[in-house]
Amino acid sequence: MSNLHHQENTMVTNKELEIQVNKLQERVARLTSSNSNLKDELIILKSNYVKLVNQMNERLEAVHTRFRGSKAV
Repeated sequence: MSNLHHQENTMVTNKELEIQVNKLQERVARLTSSNSNLKDELIILKSNYVKLVNQMNERLEAVHTRFRGSKAV
């Protein structure tokens, strides 16, 4: 008998389920938007990193070339 009483207390109405589903849908929409923003930011960071690495390579090559040139003299 106590098991039946427990089940009655844990049952929810369709309206309560609908409210919970709506809240979950809102959360999913916010997370989707947030993930999209993070993806855009990651693409920008990756692009900036590639530019930085390429610029550093160019500078290091220039220093290396100068060093080799001055050493040969």
